[in-house]
Parts: sequence; C-alpha cells; structure tokens
Amino acid sequence: MKRVLLICTTKIGKTGITNVVMNYLRSFNTVEIKFDLCAINNPEQTYIDIVRNQGGNVYVIERLGKTVRYFKKLTHLIRVQGYDVVHIHTNSHTAILELLAAKIAKCPVRIVHSHNTTCKSVLLHRMLTPFFNLLYTHGLACGMDAGRWMFGNRPFSVINNGVDVVKFSFDKYKRNAIRKILCVEEGHFLLGHVGMFNGVKNQQFVVEIVSELCKKNEKYRLVLIGDGEQRNKVEEITKNLNLEDKVFFTGNIDNVSDYLSAIDLIVMPSLYEGLPLALIEQQANGLKCVVSDTITQEVNKTGNVTFLSLNSPAEKWAEIIESINNVEDREIVSQNAINDIILAGYSIREEAKKLEDYYKEIIK
Repeated sequence: MKRVLLICTTKIGKTGITNVVMNYLRSFNTVEIKFDLCAINNPEQTYIDIVRNQGGNVYVIERLGKTVRYFKKLTHLIRVQGYDVVHIHTNSHTAILELLAAKIAKCPVRIVHSHNTTCKSVLLHRMLTPFFNLLYTHGLACGMDAGRWMFGNRPFSVINNGVDVVKFSFDKYKRNAIRKILCVEEGHFLLGHVGMFNGVKNQQFVVEIVSELCKKNEKYRLVLIGDGEQRNKVEEITKNLNLEDKVFFTGNIDNVSDYLSAIDLIVMPSLYEGLPLALIEQQANGLKCVVSDTITQEVNKTGNVTFLSLNSPAEKWAEIIESINNVEDREIVSQNAINDIILAGYSIREEAKKLEDYYKEIIK
C-alpha cells in the first residue's frame, strides 16, 4: 500500500481549500493508497472523521509563530512514516517550508497544489521562487490561472475542484423553510454571500451594494454565511448604514446548500481567488452570480456568472444586479447547470478518480 500525506498550509475549517480536500477524501475509492492529513490547527471532529473513514490519521503541528518547531516536527513525521507522496495544498511559494521538510525526509514525490491566483505577500512569493522551483517535483492547480501563478511556464496538471452536484441542486422545500427562518417574505429579493470574513472576501463591499439597492427599492435583503476576524467590523458597517433589519449573519453553518436554495442571487466581490469551489456549487443550485473580475473566467461553467471590476463603485454593481433577469424556473435552471458542470468535468466522482490515477502514475 502506498502512503500519501496531505498538508494544508492554511487552517482546516470552513474554507475553500478545506472543502476541496475533504470533498476528495470523501470520494476516493481505493484500497491501494492510504491518506493521512497534517493540519496546522486542531480540526473539528467532522473533518477528523472524514480522514479516519478513509483509514487515515490526522496529525496536528502548529505552524503560526512556531516555524522552527513546525519544520522539525514535520520532517520527523515524514521520515518516520515513510510517505511515498507529500501533497501540499497552498496559495504561494511559502510552501518551501513543507517542501524542504519533505526533501530532507527523503520523500521522493513532492506535489504542490495551487488554489489561488495571488497571495497577501506577492514580493515574498517572488523572492522564494528559485528555491521553490528546486524543491517541488510535481505541480497541480485548480485551474489554468492558478497554475500559471504558482508554476509560471513550467508544466503542471489541472485537477478541477469537484462538486457533489446532487447535494447542491435547488430544493423549493428547503427554500421555503430557510426563508421562513430568515423572515424573508414573498416579495423580497435575497442576495447571498458565502465565505470567511477575512478581508479578501470583501463582505464590506457587499453590504455597500445592498445599501445602494435599498435606496431604490426596499425589497432587497442579504444573508452573509460564514465567520471570521472581520465579522464584527462588517456588522458595525451594517449598523451604520441602518441595514440591521435587512442583513442576516448566519455564522458558520453545515447546511450551506439549504441556504443557497433560499437565495435569489450571489454577490462575490473577492479581492482575489483561484477557482472558488463555492461558485461552482452556487451555479449548480441555479443561481445567477455577480462576481469580481479578479476571479478567473474559468469558473463560469453555466453562463450564469457576470464579472465586474472592483474599480466600479457600489452603485454600478447595484445597477447590474437590478438588470439581471431572474424569473426562470429555478429547478430547470439548476438541472441545466448541473448538466453543464458535469460536462465541464467538475463532478467530484470523476475528478476523484482522476486524482487517484494521477497518484498511482507518479508513484510508479
């Protein structure tokens, strides 16, 4: 049996990278490979169970502020366990820390998997490039843009962020139930956003857009799904704009798919992204999505995504949202979108098999 260590350089939680990794772990169907997970924080039991259900173990080694200790412990783990593959999920070349640990521990296959098209410290990313290029052996990416960001002109393979399309299909009964919980009435138009409150997701701008919409029509409502360090700041902005009765904060929830059915349109003005899994899920639900043009065009698998510049003011975003035709039968739109997503190669079952085959090939 071959052994793979999955390493996430970001915290395991309600994040895009975590969702991608866990979706694949749930969908792998092989007895030839054992998967372990190394996390830089203590994951929720739900995530631990997913790894254990695949026969793997979870190792926690704190990274933030403990770089030397993290490096030594990770090197020791890889050496003692004798992994055939280390698969690092990351956003930048700072993954040289994990790569060097794997190299010293004599792991022959060191995969870097790119999940974004930029990072917080672009200068550091570029400074580390020569060392990064010497240490990794294989490159994977969630899309072409994310691959070019991480690997430049070097070769890499694309593994799509697979989605359980059935789970995210539109459900009118869940729609009615969630809208009742949120006190969203028949004539209201509910906008939605899913993501961590971390600055990059730009929820503040979403609230500003809703403020502009409400100046013209009181029917608009907004639900913000997620949590994070900047939630209090966004809640304060909501209060200052007198939108407390129109904006709902759910915190972290486990039934995001139910809430998607309740939403009428998605707004995602992220400062940067790779190929966000959430947008594929939202399209599968039959939702129209208005997003920033910092997000790769590759994400538009259904024709239901509209791209706008972050240089455009909130008034312009509001104007575009008002103009979008949203009267089609949602069940039909969702089913057509699911068909498009499957044809585009974003079914989790097909992509999981593709990744399994990739592991087996490079291990040979």
